[in-house]
Amino acid sequence: MVKYIFDKIKPTNKYYVEFGAADGYENCNTFYFREKENWQGLLLDCNYESSPNINLHKRRLTQDSIIDVFNEFNVPT
Repeated sequence: MVKYIFDKIKPTNKYYVEFGAADGYENCNTFYFREKENWQGLLLDCNYESSPNINLHKRRLTQDSIIDVFNEFNVPT
């Protein structure tokens, strides 16, 4: 479903941010794009340990911390 949407709207970049990414594999919305479409991005979850090889980081996001977290990881605008 998500791939269909991006096939139609043609994204201007291939960078994703996913909150609640779990381990970055099972039930991860961006797994397909990372593995099959060569997208890059940031995975965040407050319950799983960081895994640098897939850019997964253990962070708890709040409305007060999200901008700092995005800046910490140089998330593009």
